[in-house]
Amino acid sequence: AQRTLGVLDGASRTRFGLDAPRAEVTVHEGPEVTARLVLGGAVEREAAVYALIGAREGARDRATQAVVLPRAVADVLDRPATDFRDRLVADVDVLRVDGITLDRAEGGRVVLTRQGPSWRLDTPALGRAARGAVEAVTTDLRELRATRVVADDASDEDLRRYGLDRPTVRAEFRRGNGVEPVRIAVGGRCPGDESAWAATREGTRTVVCLATTFVDPMRAAAEGFRDDRVLGARTDEIARVRITPGLADGQPLVIVRGRCSAPRGGRRRRFRRFDRCTTRSRRRCCWRRATSRGP
Repeated sequence: AQRTLGVLDGASRTRFGLDAPRAEVTVHEGPEVTARLVLGGAVEREAAVYALIGAREGARDRATQAVVLPRAVADVLDRPATDFRDRLVADVDVLRVDGITLDRAEGGRVVLTRQGPSWRLDTPALGRAARGAVEAVTTDLRELRATRVVADDASDEDLRRYGLDRPTVRAEFRRGNGVEPVRIAVGGRCPGDESAWAATREGTRTVVCLATTFVDPMRAAAEGFRDDRVLGARTDEIARVRITPGLADGQPLVIVRGRCSAPRGGRRRRFRRFDRCTTRSRRRCCWRRATSRGP
């Protein structure tokens, strides 16, 4: 408490808003001890509230004291019941997801399918999918939590109110071995929070708010999921490179992990290991050195 006011008379209780409290909190510390906290009105020109603190030990009542508490303490206790809910929406092992379908009100359908370590964009048929775009959609599935729970046991009218009767995005995440897919519908903006979207996991009828960091990647244009790289392999996955000059008398250059070598009859020179060239600038330096000092 910021300060203690002692025992109050009836008039003071009324003036401090303690006759019609904003909240009452009862704490059970054991079978025989119960603490009770009554939150009243705000203290003028202070970020604080009036409160009554009392306890009952066995059959004996202890005196009730009036105190002034920081407003932050009162705000933690005086919240809607839904704020105390578990906000977990989904907990999916991302490595087991082998298919994703996104039905968007704007942008049409996108179907992604895992093929080994990579993903393909099946609808529209645009070939290999960009790893970063897929990970932006799936990363938050591990312990996906709502920023707020809006309603439980939502009626059809509630779903219409939050735009969930005609979702902006309907996402389906499929897993192998016959596991039931996770389906999430996203409606309109979350009420009172433009940085989040109203959503529900289908089958629960619980309306929650999901952060834009989860929703926005699913709303990207279909072309944004396409991998536009000409070469899909990472540098650390390359074991051998052969470079054949266009000139008739030029000799091919072969670069293997850890050395640069010429074909038969040429001199072999050792160069900096290009598996250590982790940054773009060092990688360019490494390749220049290998090609400029050929056999």
